[in-house]
Amino acid sequence: MDKDLLKISLIFLGVLSGLVLFSKFSKSSWPTPQQFMACNRIPDFSSYPVSQVYPGNIKSVDLESNTMAKEMSAQILASAGSAVNFGGNYYLVSGNLCGQSCDRHAIIDVKTGKIMLYGLDTTGGVEIRRDSHLIKTNPTGRDPTRYYDFKDNKLIYLCEVVK
Repeated sequence: MDKDLLKISLIFLGVLSGLVLFSKFSKSSWPTPQQFMACNRIPDFSSYPVSQVYPGNIKSVDLESNTMAKEMSAQILASAGSAVNFGGNYYLVSGNLCGQSCDRHAIIDVKTGKIMLYGLDTTGGVEIRRDSHLIKTNPTGRDPTRYYDFKDNKLIYLCEVVK
């Protein structure tokens, strides 16, 4: 009986260690809200301005900068040559990879071609602006509209509005 308990404990510790390592080195970094936080005031794009918009286009995309994004490689590679569409020097690309009424999104740094973030799934799309680092997810659709601030290459969950 003690041997069985020891085996189960060792398996549990091994699985737990693997999960910790995977989460530490995972390239997907879209934040998931820890708990629902209702918006006291709806964030607007003008409250999250960028200092300038990069005038160039994506020269080439570095798929190795985010290995998880390879499942969306066709859409990401097709973004080469695109200009900034979000946050001053980023290009947000979308693809229908997670179901019939679901889109998956990635953010590419237009200057470097590196995939900064990958893995946001939405049912109602996103709203973005070239001159703002605010992201509004699910402005349409059934899921809550969530607001994120993309600053210093990190996406920060702000709040949400339940429909």
